[in-house]
Amino acid sequence: MDQKTVNRRNRNRGKSFERRVAEKLGNWFRIPYSGSSELWGLGDVRDKDDKFRSRYMIECKTITPKSVKEVNFIIKQEWLQGKTGIIDKAKKELNKFWGLAFTKKGSSKTFMIIPLEDFRTYTRAIEILRAKGIIDDSKDVSRETTTAEIDRVYNEINE
Repeated sequence: MDQKTVNRRNRNRGKSFERRVAEKLGNWFRIPYSGSSELWGLGDVRDKDDKFRSRYMIECKTITPKSVKEVNFIIKQEWLQGKTGIIDKAKKELNKFWGLAFTKKGSSKTFMIIPLEDFRTYTRAIEILRAKGIIDDSKDVSRETTTAEIDRVYNEINE
């Protein structure tokens, strides 16, 4: 297989992953021409199509592991830090909350790197919703139960 074909397949795999991330986040906006043009904004996925109204931006990476038998994701420093990293991109676009979504090539599992401070903020927001009685104060904090409760309230607010 020639290099041109490999590059095209990699771009298509990247676009497909970006669409999947946008869909999983609740029909977020996949930035057209991400990685090749700043016209639509930086990053790969964000919560709104208008880059000035959005609050969140995600960079997406599909990783090809070195070994089939091991989970050995290599997160490159340049994806996070430096001129092309998601941290600097988020600062350039009015200090957005950022995340780095990644998956293993051929896998359906998606993972996210976010700053610890942001994770603390998200968990506190969930606990505030519980304390105010907006979501169920169940001790069942499984992903499915919590997600269903948050989605229920979100949909009620946005109807």
